Amino acid sequence: MPSLLRVLHGLSSVRHCHPMGGRRGGGLLVVLGLVGAALAGVTWARTGPVVSDRLVPREGAWWGSYPGQGPGDVEAREAVYGRRVDVLHRYHDWNDAWPTAEERAYAAEGRILFEGWESRVYGGANLCWADIAAGGHDGAIDAQAQRLAAFGSRLFVGFMHEPEDNAGPCERGAVDDPKAGMGTVEEFRAAWRRIVERVRPVAPNAVWVLSLMGHDPAASWAFHPGDDVVDWVAWDPYNWANCAGRSRDRWRSLQQAARPMYAHLDAVGSAKPRMLGEFGSHDDPAMGSKERWLRDLPGTLRTAMPKLKAVVYFDRRATPVAGDPCAWLADSSPQARAGFVATGEDPYLNQPHK
Repeated sequence: MPSLLRVLHGLSSVRHCHPMGGRRGGGLLVVLGLVGAALAGVTWARTGPVVSDRLVPREGAWWGSYPGQGPGDVEAREAVYGRRVDVLHRYHDWNDAWPTAEERAYAAEGRILFEGWESRVYGGANLCWADIAAGGHDGAIDAQAQRLAAFGSRLFVGFMHEPEDNAGPCERGAVDDPKAGMGTVEEFRAAWRRIVERVRPVAPNAVWVLSLMGHDPAASWAFHPGDDVVDWVAWDPYNWANCAGRSRDRWRSLQQAARPMYAHLDAVGSAKPRMLGEFGSHDDPAMGSKERWLRDLPGTLRTAMPKLKAVVYFDRRATPVAGDPCAWLADSSPQARAGFVATGEDPYLNQPHK
């Protein structure tokens, strides 16, 4: 800032060149005014890229959603939001080939893909984590690595989100059972490591996100396979309120729902960037305001949970999941939609991609 330095240097000159008290005071006021004018025009330099090679925004956080995967779901939900999402979350079963042509097109428009690769076949059988770890599915892993390398752009990738739901002896004969056992905690960690260590040398553009439930932080953290094979840590807090048969639950703010896992990550010394891989709130005005729940989100991230660098709202438009009648949608009411739109407009959740 050469011009500013010259002004500051002039302050010393004025003090020495005007020995009379009145003249010195007047000169000082003039110089202070010049300093203020110079400072007003200064743009303070920020260091580092706006997005790291692991897709961490330098400031604020990414705003994302899982809008469902039916034709037109992304466009329909973004029309509700009044903006394009930063992070577009999708899920794929073990036999899928991804990113799909549709996903490539969404990425080309500026969205960051977050691909969840599940150790199950939708409508078919589950896989056993031990088999993946032992190399029984290396062919599928290697083929997917080539597809990721061909995609080229950086994207988030996760393996088997919320594995807590499937921990237990592997049920090889289970078909289309979302709660069927897939293996032990140790077998999950070994399967994760097998996948990342085979994919990473071929497709370094994949940024690996460990997505946990986080209801019982210590139990969830047991699934962590090691910092060397994890880039981000995510969990899925929800304000269930009284839906899905939870008659004894209370209304919880996002901070109340997300804070236990956040605090546990602090306690274990995790330095990885953090994400809410899914989150949402039921809509029941008798219990609380979903609009206020959403409007409070940017302030909560800024002041209470600044290590959260991405939040991905669960906004699945398709037929509700069996046993889950909760009103998660961003536009579950006009008030909720107003809150969602206002949150998406907040500068903290509008960060440059490059």
